[in-house]
Amino acid sequence: MLNPDRRDADVPSMSASRPNLRDARGFTLVEVMVAAMILVVGVLGVLTMLDGANRATARTKAREAGINLAREAIEAARAVPYPELIPAAIGPELQAQPGLADAGPEAGWQVRRRNIVYTITADVCSVDDGSLDAYGNHVGGFFCADSATTGTADTNPDDYKRVAVDIAWADGAQTRTARQEAVINNPGSAFAPAIKTLAPSSPSTATTISDPGTLAITFTGTTTSRPVGVKWFVDNVARGDATLSGAAGTTFTFAWDISTVEDGVYLLGAEAFDRYGQSGAERTVTMKLNRSAPDSPSNLTGGRNPLFAGSAGDIVELEWSPNPERDVVGYRVFRQGQTEPVCTTNVEEADHTRCVDDTAPATGSLTYDVYALAPARVGTGLEQSDAPASLVVGTPSRPDPPTVTGAVRDPAAGTTITWTAPADADIRYYRLYRDGEGLADRVDRTADGTGTSVIDLDGATSCHRYWITAVDEDLAESEPAPPGGIAPC
Repeated sequence: MLNPDRRDADVPSMSASRPNLRDARGFTLVEVMVAAMILVVGVLGVLTMLDGANRATARTKAREAGINLAREAIEAARAVPYPELIPAAIGPELQAQPGLADAGPEAGWQVRRRNIVYTITADVCSVDDGSLDAYGNHVGGFFCADSATTGTADTNPDDYKRVAVDIAWADGAQTRTARQEAVINNPGSAFAPAIKTLAPSSPSTATTISDPGTLAITFTGTTTSRPVGVKWFVDNVARGDATLSGAAGTTFTFAWDISTVEDGVYLLGAEAFDRYGQSGAERTVTMKLNRSAPDSPSNLTGGRNPLFAGSAGDIVELEWSPNPERDVVGYRVFRQGQTEPVCTTNVEEADHTRCVDDTAPATGSLTYDVYALAPARVGTGLEQSDAPASLVVGTPSRPDPPTVTGAVRDPAAGTTITWTAPADADIRYYRLYRDGEGLADRVDRTADGTGTSVIDLDGATSCHRYWITAVDEDLAESEPAPPGGIAPC
């Protein structure tokens, strides 16, 4: 039997072996304050980060909207007519485009996007790329500071325009900016003034002038829009500036002095230019002058050529200079005493100023008359010179032949024949014969008597035999040289 007192003394008490769950001790005030401070600092840091992120997002969105607005303005500039892309007009022209109107009464040009007010500034200048691509200089234009200067030789200095758009907006106390640039090519004559009408107006509206008393012709024309100048041309060669008139400035006149102009067909034209030197479509009118019979041919020369025999004796060769009149269509050559011409040539022929009379008598003095032919002033048909060019042909002495020094064949350049001149001082030119010594074998001649070589292009691909003759001022011809010819292969 257990002793109750003993049990109480030996068994540990439950209250003595457990911690006291009702202990009044806890966090001190300092600990609470430190914890609160840490919490506040952490929360403030998070809030600061969130605020910074929001500001960065708003700044990015504002810049993105500004850049997009600048790009929109640049694209709108491409819709503006090229002539209106000038510093004084680009702002109003862009504001007239959809979505780019001025948003407020404040000074400057403002556009509101994403509840942000953007201030837009646009500028434009022309660029000359330095190439001579067509009238005018940089005067009167708006050229960039770094644009090349070519002077009046460049007829179209405004090669393209450089458009710049600057965007500014407020970001708190700061001002942010964005810039976009673009190049707009010159579309050419699409917007330039064009010639609408052009015709003679005085002394008549006729395009054929037959009155020898007419010394000048006045032309009148109109343009599609007001130009800064009109140039007029004769056969595509500029002759002067037309005079602008009328309230609209689209009528012009110019006078063509024909007092020293030879008869013939001429092309009169006009071209209008804007302030950039750009021109639109030109217009031309064909004028025909036929005021007199053609002049007598000049520089007639010739003589017998004993080198060749004609049907009745030695042949007679004649040459003369072409007439300056444009309406001359050919020539007639008569041997006096004959009713039919010995030669009738056409200007479309290569040798239209040369005649060979192969029916000339073998002896005696002969006289030849050469007439120029032109369309008749009255009626149809041809009209000849009022007086001929005449030449008395005798029996001249023949020059010595040249001394041929070589013939070299080049498969790429042809065959070159060289020689030394004879002692005769009046050599007119040298003739080249190929594969024979007859009239039909003549293939070329030098320009004058100073040449000592000639190139046969046909000799590049084929081998031929050649002869050279000397021809004097009376068209007497030497014996062919060398005897038997020379072949470079």
